[in-house]
Amino acid sequence: MKYLSLAPLTICSLFLVTACGGGSSDSSPVAFSLNAEANSVGERETFIIDYQFDQLVDANVTITADKGTIDTVNKQIIWSAYEVDNDTFETITVTANNGTDSYSQTFHLSVIDTDYVFYFTDPDVPNQDFWDDRNYAAPRVNSAYIDGLIAEETPINIAMSEIGYFPHPDLPELAGTYPAQDVEHFHGNLVGSLMVALQNNGEGVAGLVSNAQLYRIDYTQPGWAQYLIDQNAMVLNISYGGVQCSRNDRLWLQDEIDTYVNAGGIITVSTGNDASATFQGCQNIILVASVDIDGSPSGFSNYGNSVDISGFGGNQLLADENQSYRYAHGTSYSTPSVASAVAFGKQKYPQLTHEVAELGLTQSAKPFPVKLPAGGFGAGILDAYAFIEWLDLYYGND
Repeated sequence: MKYLSLAPLTICSLFLVTACGGGSSDSSPVAFSLNAEANSVGERETFIIDYQFDQLVDANVTITADKGTIDTVNKQIIWSAYEVDNDTFETITVTANNGTDSYSQTFHLSVIDTDYVFYFTDPDVPNQDFWDDRNYAAPRVNSAYIDGLIAEETPINIAMSEIGYFPHPDLPELAGTYPAQDVEHFHGNLVGSLMVALQNNGEGVAGLVSNAQLYRIDYTQPGWAQYLIDQNAMVLNISYGGVQCSRNDRLWLQDEIDTYVNAGGIITVSTGNDASATFQGCQNIILVASVDIDGSPSGFSNYGNSVDISGFGGNQLLADENQSYRYAHGTSYSTPSVASAVAFGKQKYPQLTHEVAELGLTQSAKPFPVKLPAGGFGAGILDAYAFIEWLDLYYGND
């Protein structure tokens, strides 16, 4: 991240040209003051110079600046910081002019080239867009760790519904499976990587959740709810678009979900990737669609009135089945980011329920940057930072 630093600034009221050095004027005074509130400003943020005229000055005095935008209503010059590769200097000259007399003052600014700070040091973390909070759809998990909002030292058990999971040097071993059979399939590695890839191990990527044990179940096999309850794994991610409780062969599934949720479990489910209305038909789940990194709807994402929230599901670098890494996209990867946010909530507040989690996620969500049809992609875009703050207020720990 690049920061903009302001050289030592004197706030000066200019009733005569000679009242403040660095300016120039004709014989008559232009009563005029400048004030810069911030000493530094981050990349993609703004530097604001406030200006003001003395009441005795003729109303015809105008302000010009060689850089930035002049807001005559709020009496501000607004200049956007920008990215640089090396430290450099910037100047902004502001001039007050009444048609006869003028006064100019130049601000000398230094633009400091610094790197964006990632909380975890794994070498490929900068290539994982969801860790970079400068991206609109990033869930602000990086900032939540930096600001100490996440109870990262608290152990937590979480689960995913997958049929396979290959050993990988950047992934933890599974803590348990239900049922015991395993199928060679890549999907579990990618989903698991997003949630629990090892952090600060000097290799590859980092998952979102610290200090987590990962369980794998198959949601199509009855009995998984009690298994997870017995393991105290009370956050479950299901990254499949075909979870349907109305299917004749799954009429038992809603009861299984209800058993888990009534015991304190929370389930996130993906909408699917058919670019059509979602056909997920279960209750007591948090249904997740996908947006791209700029916050616009992902072209592949399913949508519908039953969607609760969206998360970033665009290309993201994850640990794969070949003990390597690859990019993947889909609602399969927007959903575990929401599950991870729920896991943060459970780490801090084990009493967190489905109802409270759903309410907090939707009320704390970022607004969509583009107008969307009502009911299509949920309440907004996941903001894990705001969600944890919401929980702090809800549980009285602000």
